[in-house]
Amino acid sequence: MANLVLVHGAWHGAWCWSKLVPLLTAQGHQVSTPDLPGHGGDTTPLTRITMKRYVRRIVESVNAFDGEVILVGHSMAGLVISQVAEQLPERISRLVYVTAFLLPNGKDLFSAMQHERGQSLSTATENGAGLVISDQIFSDIFYSDCSDADRAWAKPQVVTQAALPFAASLVLTDESFGSVPRAYIHCELDRVIPLDEQVEMVSGSPCQQVAHIAAGHMAMISEPLLLAGAIEQVIAG
Repeated sequence: MANLVLVHGAWHGAWCWSKLVPLLTAQGHQVSTPDLPGHGGDTTPLTRITMKRYVRRIVESVNAFDGEVILVGHSMAGLVISQVAEQLPERISRLVYVTAFLLPNGKDLFSAMQHERGQSLSTATENGAGLVISDQIFSDIFYSDCSDADRAWAKPQVVTQAALPFAASLVLTDESFGSVPRAYIHCELDRVIPLDEQVEMVSGSPCQQVAHIAAGHMAMISEPLLLAGAIEQVIAG
């Protein structure tokens, strides 16, 4: 059985894993779902939220376990788990990217999203410290294959996303990050990171394991059984 740290993406919190966690723990896995700073129950002000703080939070979660840990990152958290692996390669047995940004050294999320999409999914707050998504983007892009009930449950929990982590460039080396095995779970119906963009990222940073599920961006909510199965497939090697 594995020690798993599930890292949520932008605008979300640990709450988004609530359907998935029972499926994983039922298989005997130990699962941690931390809130990144400024997300979920964490009240860190937007202007103090950085990628370094994100990474520090997940390093703490990894160190709370005895033995090796599998890091599972969704969407934006792909950058977070990559940077954690750079710091703690000896503690991470595998990185699992769930329709997540798998970027090379020197890349940041703002430039990656601009390159991939040519337009932004969000708008900046008046002071520029935060990023918000519209109701239409929330429903039609992020939660495209979710039920109305799931959208109604999730919407009040979505927060303003801090902008600073999106501008942080990754610092990755072959010796550390590159030594940790990687897996990618493609969500074929994703409208935030379309499948062709997911495939392009994996082509640039090859993974030892690749799985596909018929789900949108929020697969842990719309298709938790499929996602749990794909994670089990990765754990089994």
